[in-house]
Amino acid sequence: MTNNQFRLSIAMFFSMSCFVGGIISGESGLRIILFFMMTFPSLLGLYFSTKAELRQYKWLLISLNYFFATYIVIG
Repeated sequence: MTNNQFRLSIAMFFSMSCFVGGIISGESGLRIILFFMMTFPSLLGLYFSTKAELRQYKWLLISLNYFFATYIVIG
């Protein structure tokens, strides 16, 4: 596992944790904080997914990180 793949996996894990936590938290103020916290690691994930050598899964990871990075704007 290269550095970019390791950093990508950390960014993806943090983004997904914030996303799931935001859904589980319901209508509390914590939901807003978690969704805003999700944006920065998602942008990092976009960067690392373009740099990682993952031939087959590269576009899937880029699309998934783009979804997490733009969820605030759409939702």
